[in-house]
Amino acid sequence: MNALRAVNSADQGAHKTLGNNQKTMSIGEVHQQLQAEFSDVTLSRIRYYEQEGLVSPRRTASGYRRYTESDVERIRYVLTQQRDNFLPLKVIKEHLDALDDGTVVAMMATKSTKPLDMRQPLATTQQRYTVKTLSEAAGVPVQAVKRLTEAGILQPGREGLYDADDVTIAKAAFALNGFGLGIRQLDQLKKQADRQSALIAQVAVRSTEHFTAERSLHQEEVSLQVASLMQNLHGVLVRKGIHRP
Repeated sequence: MNALRAVNSADQGAHKTLGNNQKTMSIGEVHQQLQAEFSDVTLSRIRYYEQEGLVSPRRTASGYRRYTESDVERIRYVLTQQRDNFLPLKVIKEHLDALDDGTVVAMMATKSTKPLDMRQPLATTQQRYTVKTLSEAAGVPVQAVKRLTEAGILQPGREGLYDADDVTIAKAAFALNGFGLGIRQLDQLKKQADRQSALIAQVAVRSTEHFTAERSLHQEEVSLQVASLMQNLHGVLVRKGIHRP
């Protein structure tokens, strides 16, 4: 057993650099590096991204994964797109494939129009807001934030703080209020969204019943794909309704 451990240890050490002295990391080191930015990242998720063809770490003779800085940036990009833009992995993979091919693509729903530099770390959006700072960030009165919270349209976390999505909700709700939509109508929109979320969750569970491994990750991916399709359908139906003679 000790001899086997010695061989494995030597094998890992020999592969800490790959070609032109390029440094590599183990999956544990990658996980540790990313966890500060993405608290929900797990070893299973990183392995799942490899399974889905989003990243291809090299393997040592003993089968250990070794990740380059480029691999880590790909994983960081995937995590950022899922967290900030709710893109399904299929779409993210298309973006990555286009970048690999040198193809210029329009990055769907990204927050920046600048081309992605995979060598540079991406910005994170972990900021939290109080009622006052949310009011300032959204450009709405403090009283409006309080009323939206009381109505359940804004829902702060366990610490009583709001996130970046709440800024968007507050802006949109306040703007709609300017067109005459009151709390009652806004609450109806919130309930419709809740029903859609519940439906998406049901579809995700039903569609992944046959998976025995990484089921939660498959459910998350199905949820994102179904949500994207539902958003597209809803948008087209509303547009047709507006222009109906």
